[in-house]
Amino acid sequence: MENPTPHSNLVSLQVTSYLPHVFKKSCFFLFIICLIIIFLVGLVVVITMFVLKPKTPYFSVQTIKIESYKLNLTSSMNLFVSSYISLTLDASNPNKVGINYIPSRFYLLQNGLVSGIIRVEKFMQPPQSENVTMQVEMVIDSVNISQITNSDSQMRLLGDIIAQLQVFHVTLPKVKIAMDCDIKIDHNHLTLTNKMYNILALKDHMMSKDSASNMLSKRCSFAVYM
Repeated sequence: MENPTPHSNLVSLQVTSYLPHVFKKSCFFLFIICLIIIFLVGLVVVITMFVLKPKTPYFSVQTIKIESYKLNLTSSMNLFVSSYISLTLDASNPNKVGINYIPSRFYLLQNGLVSGIIRVEKFMQPPQSENVTMQVEMVIDSVNISQITNSDSQMRLLGDIIAQLQVFHVTLPKVKIAMDCDIKIDHNHLTLTNKMYNILALKDHMMSKDSASNMLSKRCSFAVYM
């Protein structure tokens, strides 16, 4: 076996001393690239916040359509209803950027128990758009109607809104907005009169925007997280 020559030892020493230098340069360039990416993302956010001046999108209920229902009257004379409801919403986006909503679910709570699920399909709000129709499905399971009609009823709506902004044809990362709404139902507009029986008895019944607005009031809080 041949012994290493002084020349080979010198070459090995030079290569060994060169590797840490290359590694440091690679780390430096990676750091610069990450810094540039962070700067660009921050620049887009700054443009969105201060130049485009974002405003809150607006949604209003146009119609409430009862597709099917089931009534259950207990021995204690409490009336429970389970139903499948479709809602037509009118969406407006005053912003200069488009908003792409990812499919999501919201949960309706009565007395702390889940009594309904609201499903929202994928939906796109074009920039500066008005009167865009949006369809929402609601499945209600055993809601105590007697409790609602006997006094002002407090209910809650919980869920996450998942959206992506589209700025100059560039889609930004997803943003999640946690929504928590207290819903108050005014029993003066929801009594078991002949009108109420007609609403429950007729399949595909349509409730107008004004009726829905008078019957419901809400107070919502929002929290943004990635």
